[in-house]
Amino acid sequence: MIPFTLLCYIIELSCSSTKIDLYLHVPRSRRTSVKMKQSHRLVSRINSMVTILLLLIGVLASFLMKELIDHLGVGYIEEDVTTKAMMLSQSINITKRLDEQLEQKYDERLYISAKSIANELKGKDIRDITSDDLRILSKEWNVEDITLMTRQEDGNFLFAMSTNPKEIGYKTGTDWGFWHTAFTQLWERKPLDVPSGRSFSNGWIGPLVDSETQKGEELYKFAYYYNGETDFIIAPFIIATDLKNDDHTVRLLNTMLDNNHIKEISVINVNSFLNPVSEIHDTKVDLPVLYGNNTFSLKQDKEIVQALYQDSNATSHSINFTGEHAPGIAEDGRHYQKYYIKIPTADSPVDRMMMLVMDMGEYDRLKTQSYLVTFVVSALTIMIILLLIQWITRQQLRPMEAIIQHIKRVSKGDFSSRLSISNKNEFEWLGKQLNDMTERMGDMIHQINRQANEEVTFTQSAYHEELKKLMTSVESIRHDFHNHMSVVKGLIQIGSPDRALDYLTDITKEVNRIRESMDIKNPELSVFFHSKFLTAENNQVQLRCVIEADPFDFIPSLDQIKIYSNLIDNALDEVLKLPYEQRRIHITLKREPESYYFRVDNSGDEIPPQHLDRLFELGFSTKPTYGENNRGSGLPIVKQTIEKYGGELNVYRKDHMTCFEVRIPFLPSSS
Repeated sequence: MIPFTLLCYIIELSCSSTKIDLYLHVPRSRRTSVKMKQSHRLVSRINSMVTILLLLIGVLASFLMKELIDHLGVGYIEEDVTTKAMMLSQSINITKRLDEQLEQKYDERLYISAKSIANELKGKDIRDITSDDLRILSKEWNVEDITLMTRQEDGNFLFAMSTNPKEIGYKTGTDWGFWHTAFTQLWERKPLDVPSGRSFSNGWIGPLVDSETQKGEELYKFAYYYNGETDFIIAPFIIATDLKNDDHTVRLLNTMLDNNHIKEISVINVNSFLNPVSEIHDTKVDLPVLYGNNTFSLKQDKEIVQALYQDSNATSHSINFTGEHAPGIAEDGRHYQKYYIKIPTADSPVDRMMMLVMDMGEYDRLKTQSYLVTFVVSALTIMIILLLIQWITRQQLRPMEAIIQHIKRVSKGDFSSRLSISNKNEFEWLGKQLNDMTERMGDMIHQINRQANEEVTFTQSAYHEELKKLMTSVESIRHDFHNHMSVVKGLIQIGSPDRALDYLTDITKEVNRIRESMDIKNPELSVFFHSKFLTAENNQVQLRCVIEADPFDFIPSLDQIKIYSNLIDNALDEVLKLPYEQRRIHITLKREPESYYFRVDNSGDEIPPQHLDRLFELGFSTKPTYGENNRGSGLPIVKQTIEKYGGELNVYRKDHMTCFEVRIPFLPSSS
């Protein structure tokens, strides 16, 4: 709002100094001349607006700040707790995936060892194999023990030979469950159909056996291999302790507990937490607390966990309590908050939940301090702004006179003038824009004069008239600059800043359109593209150009114009079939390291696939033919000219635009 007011004041002073009356687009009887405003009225207006705004802020601040601090504080805590739950979930999932990957590597290694041991024992009778032979093979293939199993008449399996003497003579039976089923199917050379383990060709790797089964500290992996070439099953095993490693999750929990506000974190197995078992058989399933501790145990814990577990839409719950409500906690009377959050885990056999206890005493203290600090800072800020507003406003208005004088000089045709404004405000931006506009207009006029002199020597006289139009456009902009400024001032004065901005935008587009064509160093191409810009503008086509400042002189301009004109004219024909708002053409012309690159994109209808192969046939056209009008020759001429210089032409559809892409190398294949 302030920049438009300042601009209005500047333009008004400039116009009034040359006694120009601004007439608005209203009936003649209502036309009035614009009166100059004094600078003190602008200062007063700004002071009033800012004062009212600051008073409103002061009234609303006390009401909103408390709600804002509460909302941000609670939101931050809840987000932090949720983030920790997600981190734990990711940690548990990562650990599980790593264990699965590591277990698969163990399985593959163990299978290779079992298969290799089978090759070593191929053709040998079990009665000729000793424990020492098996020990040598176990060392060679890096396994702990090797056992040879034979099937008995009753269908059970006997451990006939082993590196461990205690294993010899042991028998398996149906009480081994799916293990016995796997042995039987493996012996009978049938496809393995068991609920666990991993099957290989002629082999099966059993699931991980932990210390709960073996009464020890290690974890075991057993392999069983039988290919029918021996009279026994080969069963090596290895110790895989690192498959049960929760160090990552434990370290993450300890890191979270380093926060002084967090008193306790625990990850629970919901089923075991709600229905405890008397004896722990599987630590992954039977333990109620999987990680951490639940020292802050509340009597309503189970009730909350049960309700949250049964509610599929809920993800978390929280409860406030004091120290005396948690048995064994010494800090009686302190304010705590306990969060219960579901932890999603991939393919988990149990449902997990995180319980986090946070000490809210520090949070309450910080919240009270925030109220006080916010109030004091707000009050001081309002006071300082009210005291400084008049001084700041006057400082902002100091460059006004320099801008007014600059506009007067430019309106008289002096483009050598430059503004030097160091204020870090809208005036500095306005000064840069005016300097840039002045410099561009001066450069364009200089370039037009130079190119006009050069154009006399060119044989392509057909484009001279377009050059004159281009010069006329620039001269018109320069000549009418003062009038344009008067119109902008009037629109702002009547309270239409948006229309004033649109008017300035139209002027800028006109200047940019001429500048884009003048940036081309090839005079013929400059005039050619300017004529196409005018055609597109007259037909309300949205034309976007990216053309490098290159002379493009390796190929004769006449041949280049043959290519560019046909492709651009075809694009114009296609988009003119569309409503105004859908007419778009994009033009790109640049120099690549070894070739010229030209592309025309248009928003017209997609070319039917059956027409693509015939586009460049002489006489073929998708456009209607009237009377003697010969169509179907433009694209063949384009293709012939491109092939003359060894170039290539591609047609494709991209981003709802039909694209014609041309590349012409610097070394033509023929002249």
